[in-house]
Amino acid sequence: MRPRADLTAHVVGAGWPAVATRHEMLREALGIIRLLWSGEYHSYDGKHLRLEDTRVFDLPDDPPEIAVAVGGTSAVQIAA
Repeated sequence: MRPRADLTAHVVGAGWPAVATRHEMLREALGIIRLLWSGEYHSYDGKHLRLEDTRVFDLPDDPPEIAVAVGGTSAVQIAA
């Protein structure tokens, strides 16, 4: 999986993506996590993230809980 928007660009003065874009990226990332925890091979080609023929091997019987660090009411609603 590779991000299409470079979140490290702020180090060289390019700035961060807008909040709406970061929220889109968060939605895609959480969707990918859910997809991968379902097992089997999956591909995903979203607006910001992409993966090709990816699978999580040796899935546990119950998927683990995942903590998501976010800031702001909108991001909290997305993560929830």
